[in-house]
Amino acid sequence: MPAETKSPRLLFCIGAQKAGTTWLYKHLDQYPQVHFHRVKELQFFTNIRPTRNDPAKETTPEANLVRVRTRITQAETRLKANPGRKWLPARIEVDREIVEYLKEDRSFVDIVSATAAPGTEVIADMSPEYSLFDAATYAELAGLAEDVRFIFLMRDPIERAWSQVRFSSRVNNTEPAEIVKRVLARPDHRFTNEFISRSRYDLTIAELEKAVPAERIYYGFYETFFQEETIHELTEFMGLPQMEADVNKRVFGSKPEVIDPDFRKLAAEKLAPVYEAMQAKFGAALPESWNS
Repeated sequence: MPAETKSPRLLFCIGAQKAGTTWLYKHLDQYPQVHFHRVKELQFFTNIRPTRNDPAKETTPEANLVRVRTRITQAETRLKANPGRKWLPARIEVDREIVEYLKEDRSFVDIVSATAAPGTEVIADMSPEYSLFDAATYAELAGLAEDVRFIFLMRDPIERAWSQVRFSSRVNNTEPAEIVKRVLARPDHRFTNEFISRSRYDLTIAELEKAVPAERIYYGFYETFFQEETIHELTEFMGLPQMEADVNKRVFGSKPEVIDPDFRKLAAEKLAPVYEAMQAKFGAALPESWNS
């Protein structure tokens, strides 16, 4: 009788953005037992489920199909006008896969594991936007396979928000000061919330723990993440063999920079509940720098 084939574990790294997820992706991608979709940040569920930044999004199957198909058409038009956008074909293909999922033609695991090699033990989705989901969506993700695990990496909330400001300034070819000016002018606007909401770890954890057992969740901190001991702890959580990690190389790591004092003040006011909740939950395990 042939040996029973064990289904791969499903791993979701739900962020946080600018908290070490790219380094973790590059480290895990070295494992022959781990398989990623060809698109690194898949964001498969981001556009078909409500998020903290867009709670009123209509996510019925019909509305999702219309939205995704419209996005495919628009992307194909942009690609035809500018064939140099080499990243677009992959995103178009992901949207086509989302349509298959919405029509229940293929499961998420089937889609992500389509090109997985024999012997794959972990199917991984590294999508920081998933940190904005509610408990219902986390429950959906947790039910996609027999063994589903979640990783949530965190960074000092204000430092993370500022790193996002700097990243946004580079992407949009502007100065951080221009973004800060917009933030300060409209502190309660959706634009400002884009930088604050991803540091609301307290909200993410509360929703995640409503849907997922504690033993299926790994919490880590950017400030203490790049250590052999921490990486060993994480790979043990994932059920993988130990592998030497280049803990001295931080991918896309920002150079130290003084945070704009007005931005710091605003962020400190908005993120005060996060610091309080994280201290209450993690105590001495919380990086010392978070208390300074």
